[in-house]
Amino acid sequence: MLLSSIESGNNMSKQFNFYATYRDEEDICKILLSVLGDFYIVPERGDSSSMTPKRISSVDDILRLCKTGKMFAIINEVCLELFQLYSLSNDMFRVDYRSFPCLEYSRSIEVDKKTVSLGRFANI
Repeated sequence: MLLSSIESGNNMSKQFNFYATYRDEEDICKILLSVLGDFYIVPERGDSSSMTPKRISSVDDILRLCKTGKMFAIINEVCLELFQLYSLSNDMFRVDYRSFPCLEYSRSIEVDKKTVSLGRFANI
């Protein structure tokens, strides 16, 4: 199915939006690690100093590195050699999603007692 959509030029991503409190978010991180094993994460965009993929091997790594409101690319170790950046301007870069398969991820964060921000997964 995916291969036929790529061959037909239909390269739309599949997205999953979610709301999660801190405990739920820890569970999501555990699932990511159990399914993917160790992986790398890089911000979707930023200056050259922030765009080096960081190895993730624990829930604490994910929670520490992934801040609310930011999008990240989750990169499997096998795909790391395909990772490329696209230059925007003035030392600003973004992940070139056309160069390798990855997951796009943003955390859902409990902002206060009444507000939880939207989280998102997308396969790119």
